[in-house]
Amino acid sequence: MKTILLGAAPLAAVALIFGAVVLWDRLREPRRDPTRPMAVADGRTYRDAQRRIRRLLDAGDTMRARHLVHAIRAWLRDEVRTGRKSRRARRAADLEQWELRLEQIPLPIG
Repeated sequence: MKTILLGAAPLAAVALIFGAVVLWDRLREPRRDPTRPMAVADGRTYRDAQRRIRRLLDAGDTMRARHLVHAIRAWLRDEVRTGRKSRRARRAADLEQWELRLEQIPLPIG
């Protein structure tokens, strides 16, 4: 039994540290500066980018919002080509919506 505990202790420590880092990142996201650059690489960052676009548009920063919409569109184009058929269809519909949304975001003047 002692050898099992000695073998499981490092794994538990790594899991605890990893969990703390993920929790810290999730708690910080709403307070993170929306003007910082952001990459869209998976479903979680896609949802974060959607929230950040709303924050940028509320603040009137249309240029950064447009850049983030371009990042979302690039990721969605890749997602439409891979994965399950139902996910591809859902991502294709999302891509259409974001292309329309990009046209609605005004270009900054000046």
